[in-house]
Amino acid sequence: MQADVAESRSWKRLEILARRPFDLTGEGALAGSGRIKRMVCDSAALKMMFATQRIDEEVLEALQDFADEHRLVHRFNEMRSGVILNKISGWESEERKVLHTTTRDLFSGNPVEPESAAQAETEFRKLSGFLAEIESGKIVGTTGKPFTTMINVGIGGSDLGPRSVYEALKPFRQAG
Repeated sequence: MQADVAESRSWKRLEILARRPFDLTGEGALAGSGRIKRMVCDSAALKMMFATQRIDEEVLEALQDFADEHRLVHRFNEMRSGVILNKISGWESEERKVLHTTTRDLFSGNPVEPESAAQAETEFRKLSGFLAEIESGKIVGTTGKPFTTMINVGIGGSDLGPRSVYEALKPFRQAG
């Protein structure tokens, strides 16, 4: 993969296309054009309809070119099979497998990387035990009292998980 994706041919094409998004307000933009039926992806139990996004067939083609140029399917398969992708020269802690996808295989019955799935399952069991001990009061804070507050720290660059938890629990917050 290129070091600077923004210098690639396919990226430059996407930048040009981004300057002229599809006009959803135009006459017949959605109705009667067949767009709604064409812009659907089906996969397992998921159906994604994206006809109401400001993209057209040319953008879809450019996105496919980008994926091809940067070998994204190949890289995704490498990630799922446990190839070391996180590399920062000189930092041993940053030369490791990307295994968060393995946690999704825990419940599949047919993991892509069985050894990694076994490691993830071991850690999942340890975490479950730890949480059960906190919930039961077996593990307490430094004051000897049970825990009453949870702080969710996200590691890895995405705050979507912690933000989702925060938003979901917001209606139940208590003052103080």
